[in-house]
Amino acid sequence: MPPYKIQSPWHPSNWNLCTLLIYIYIYIYIHVILLRVVAPEEMEAKYQRIVVSSLQGYVLYLHKLPAEQLQSVHEANKNLMASKKLWNLSKHTSALIRNAWFSVLIAVCQKAPDLLADEGARATLAVFGSLD
Repeated sequence: MPPYKIQSPWHPSNWNLCTLLIYIYIYIYIHVILLRVVAPEEMEAKYQRIVVSSLQGYVLYLHKLPAEQLQSVHEANKNLMASKKLWNLSKHTSALIRNAWFSVLIAVCQKAPDLLADEGARATLAVFGSLD
């Protein structure tokens, strides 16, 4: 690459995969620490935006990451998929969070179906349990 051309920080070769997974994991599971007091509705809206953004970020991560690199962080992804809190998002009251959660499930089925090897029962219940 010519020295004058700067590579994007989002290019897969620049990712520290474990750091990215930890970042996504933290913002999915740990509530935002607010420095000021806000109304409960605002706090819930902020929480929902962070969860939706984190789930969408995980989908982007799965789509952009080459298969070889995805295998190198297989255990971290497996731990994320085994988390009860992640699966509870499929029953969240917010349609935006449920939509983002199903986007994650679709991306995992497309890009890393082996992550669902031990989670088949949960995936089935989540999908068929959400049908109207």
